[in-house]
Amino acid sequence: MRLHLHSDAGERLLQEQAPEVAAALHEHATRIAGRIRPPASAELETFAFSGVSDRGPYAQAGMRGPGAVAIEFGTRTSPPQASVRRALGGA
Repeated sequence: MRLHLHSDAGERLLQEQAPEVAAALHEHATRIAGRIRPPASAELETFAFSGVSDRGPYAQAGMRGPGAVAIEFGTRTSPPQASVRRALGGA
């Protein structure tokens, strides 16, 4: 989910409401993390977190653990499984 603000007033409102927006983004990221299906044989965990930075509120969902990058993007000998991208609906 991306938010596009086309005015300074919108930017200011976003900064004022940043904790609430971060909480809403966290809920969205948690739903995405729940759709990530790593291979059963891999010892990976899914995660979701959020916060407020100097650029505004943010949230992230993903998987981590040994081989997470290789599973997501593939290697020379194995194709990508794209668990995170599939959960986002992009692959």
